[in-house]
Amino acid sequence: MRDLREPAPGRRRRPRRHRPAHLRELIAAVSSAVLAAAALTARTDDKDSDTPPTAQTSAAATVDAGQDAATVLAANKAVHSDGSVHLHGVALTAASGDDGVHAEDALRIDAGRVTITGSNEGLEAAHIAVAGGTASVTSSDDGVNGSGESEGDSEGGGGGEQVGDFDVTVSGGTLIINADGDGLDSNGTASITGGTVVVNGPTERNNGALDVNGAFTISGGILIAAGSSGMPVAPGTDSTQAWLSATLASTVPAGTTLYVTDANGKPLATFVTSKDMQNLVYSSSTLTKDGKYTIYSGGKASGTSTGGLSASGTLGSAKKLTTVTAGVAPEGGFGGRRPGR
Repeated sequence: MRDLREPAPGRRRRPRRHRPAHLRELIAAVSSAVLAAAALTARTDDKDSDTPPTAQTSAAATVDAGQDAATVLAANKAVHSDGSVHLHGVALTAASGDDGVHAEDALRIDAGRVTITGSNEGLEAAHIAVAGGTASVTSSDDGVNGSGESEGDSEGGGGGEQVGDFDVTVSGGTLIINADGDGLDSNGTASITGGTVVVNGPTERNNGALDVNGAFTISGGILIAAGSSGMPVAPGTDSTQAWLSATLASTVPAGTTLYVTDANGKPLATFVTSKDMQNLVYSSSTLTKDGKYTIYSGGKASGTSTGGLSASGTLGSAKKLTTVTAGVAPEGGFGGRRPGR
């Protein structure tokens, strides 16, 4: 049998690009990756270089828990697995010309800090679960994408987008998304049962801060998602935690402080926009189904900020923008799923 490392007959071997020994140790192709209690930094190299298209960091790689940092050069995906990726304590910083972290099957974050400073798609897998830790994603396309190669087995509501065997679930921790494409995107279902999800979504009308083909429910935690108003998506009406979706009369510029207040004018959420937006989705345990809530702009945010969601704020002379009813999707919007584009 021919040694597969040798070129096929009649073909010339491409010159091998030298990589340092410590880098060769960190690049491994395995079916699943587990990164725990270590500090890891991954960054992209030239996409057109002769280096392998992916730096795969996994259980087979040497990542010492006690080291300060490790560096992986990746021409394409920063962290990739043909199986699953489990992050439970790693301090991961990645910048990629393609996916920040990609798994063909499951991607789970239980603890630690995952920071994708630049990517095409930030986190991508068929099944994505955030149960703890802090994940911050910046992407030029979808921020978090529950998708894969299999075809959908049923049609989505209204317009026929396929609902595949994919899911995105958040049960704890903090997930911050800054995406130019769809923010939190699932080609199957999505659910939020706990934790905090903050989405700074797209400005273009052909994408949305939230995009879920199938059922989308929320039963706990905090969700705030700001984006364009072209195709807004909100949780489904069967969600056990109340939510609101407000499409504003005009575009709100970046750097604007927004408030969600109850019927008595008490601020329930303070959010500072990081880019132009026109639709806001918010859910927390402070909301009541069918309750009336008002969106204001102006005033001053204060306290710790989580992706723009501030701990507190002062209304002052803030201007009223609109009043909405919890559980009612705005005109042209969709509760729980987006119809076909």
